[in-house]
Amino acid sequence: MWPKFCTGVLAACCVTLTIALVRGDGHEASVASGVTAFSASGPLNPSDSRKLLAQPRSEVSLDAVPFEEALELLARRAHVTIDVRWKQVESAGIERSTPVTLHLRKVTSAQALAAILKEVGGAAASLGYSEIGGVIVVTTAEDVRYETVTVVYNVRDLIELTALNGLTRTKCVETLLGMITGDILPESWRDRGGRDGDIVELSGLLVVTHTAEVQERIVHILEQLRAADRECRFVPDSQPSTRPNVETPRRPSGR
Repeated sequence: MWPKFCTGVLAACCVTLTIALVRGDGHEASVASGVTAFSASGPLNPSDSRKLLAQPRSEVSLDAVPFEEALELLARRAHVTIDVRWKQVESAGIERSTPVTLHLRKVTSAQALAAILKEVGGAAASLGYSEIGGVIVVTTAEDVRYETVTVVYNVRDLIELTALNGLTRTKCVETLLGMITGDILPESWRDRGGRDGDIVELSGLLVVTHTAEVQERIVHILEQLRAADRECRFVPDSQPSTRPNVETPRRPSGR
């Protein structure tokens, strides 16, 4: 009994050690694969990565900061892990030392990342990012198009809100889908002739398959719609009251 137990423990330790050696600290494996990882104890849950990127930031200020350092700084501040496929990025003519100068206010980490990629890419190259297993992967836009994720959004409240305008439920859904696919890379959706993105509504849930960057833009649109609804609900009535100012008669005091 005891020898079997010891053998089992030893085998488990060997498996654990093997996994640790394969994973490493993220740096050795990245060097071997040509990918540099900027880890900030990032989450393993993809939904956590999207939530962290969607969090607002007060300010992003970069003055001729090298591209590689700019991504590392963003990874630490957003508490996510960013992997860069330098082989693809450098083949597009973008170096690690490419300077980044940006001054942004009231943006999310996702918007800051998109702005950094647009700044270094310019007109010569197009960069993008995707989310794979909770890790944000930066590469060329051509490479990104093959890295899609599927996200489910609960939009029952927005469908009910639109229905208040007298539209049928079918028309409400069509309006919402048209708003998303018409505003975010219209040519990329399959129902518009593209081949990258897919979107369908099922019982008040939007099932969207697209890149992580597009998913972040969808989150932003849905937040704007909900914010507009809240604003309409709580705006005070600015019209003066037309009711006459009638005082309630007082009872005569008894003697």
